Amino acid sequence: MRTTSHIVQFILAAVIVIAVGGLTGWYYFIHHQIANTAASDAARGTNTPSFGGSTGSTFQNSSGSIGTDTTDQNESSSGQKAAPQLWHVTKSPVAGFGFASTTPGLYYAEVSSGNILQADPRTSANDRLTNTLMPKVYEAHFSTDGSAVFRLANGNTLQTFAGVLASTTETIDSTSTPRTLKGLYLAEDIASISVAPSRSLVYALMNPDGGSVIVRSDWTGASQKTLLSSALSGWNIYTPEDGTVVIVQKPADNVAGFAYTLGTSGTLSSYVRNVPGLTVLPRTGGARLYGSAGNTLELYAQVSADAAPVHLPIGTTADKCVWAKGSALVAYCAVPRINPGAGFLSARAQGSRHSADAWYTVDVSSGTAELLYAPDPGLALDVENPTIDSNNAYIAFSNGADKSLWMLRITK
Repeated sequence: MRTTSHIVQFILAAVIVIAVGGLTGWYYFIHHQIANTAASDAARGTNTPSFGGSTGSTFQNSSGSIGTDTTDQNESSSGQKAAPQLWHVTKSPVAGFGFASTTPGLYYAEVSSGNILQADPRTSANDRLTNTLMPKVYEAHFSTDGSAVFRLANGNTLQTFAGVLASTTETIDSTSTPRTLKGLYLAEDIASISVAPSRSLVYALMNPDGGSVIVRSDWTGASQKTLLSSALSGWNIYTPEDGTVVIVQKPADNVAGFAYTLGTSGTLSSYVRNVPGLTVLPRTGGARLYGSAGNTLELYAQVSADAAPVHLPIGTTADKCVWAKGSALVAYCAVPRINPGAGFLSARAQGSRHSADAWYTVDVSSGTAELLYAPDPGLALDVENPTIDSNNAYIAFSNGADKSLWMLRITK
């Protein structure tokens, strides 16, 4: 028995020694690999993921901190690298984005987590601002103070959440602790929504018996005012900075579209009428861009409500354009470099076709367009939801092919 006991003890001791030795060897192997990876990343100009910071390792792995024009990077006063002219802000799909009032900070929300982050092209920094998990956010709208409206998919139900991130007097930077996004859910039957000036909302409610009701409310859904009861549904809503409301039927190829200005008393005034595949981009003061989609894409401009339309020398949809801030009638438009062909609107909506766009500066007063920026030939960007900062220095947009976030610096 004693001999058997000694043998068992010897075997157990040998197993422990082998296990400890194996774990020690594995530790040094992993440590060596991490060191090699860090050195390789440093040589490429990327960051090794870390844990416990305000950014988070998942985001760091997906960050597109290096743009396509890496030679254009300059070092900021803080020693960090300024973003290239065309900056791939993040590779992760984003639900929406909007510039802060103190530009060029850009708020954006991740599709997977609903976390709100802020990107700064002056430093190529991306900082996580919230830690409130809200998965399956498919659409997000931002006010200039970081307040957000999320559209979420919850089974077969579409929910709308209005949250407040911070007041305009609070300072948010990379040293801040991520905070909770506080807010409430609005009505479940919202079909489309627009964030109006002064953090108010205009949205279309689906009618159980068909049709829709267009409502204006405050950020919490209170103080509702019905603007229109319509037998039609499928409205896109635009709210220019002058407080007007423009509604347009969702576009379809070769199907006549109509857009209207919606008065405070519920009156409708014709805005653009009977245009096949109509897309619209209103502007404060009455100027507008509108696009036609049939076998080709065409773009038109009006300098005022009463002016005759001008056929512009570029072919694109109006929703690929953004108006510059200020009094000059200048717009920036993403234009497909190759005609995407008939049926583009329907195919784009289904995600089965994408364009490869270049950026043009459009002078609406003269009806001219000039090439602003063309990405490398191998880079295909299908521009969606372009937005511009208050200084006309940056345009942010998502790539329709993968919903990743990009930013273009307008001035070189």
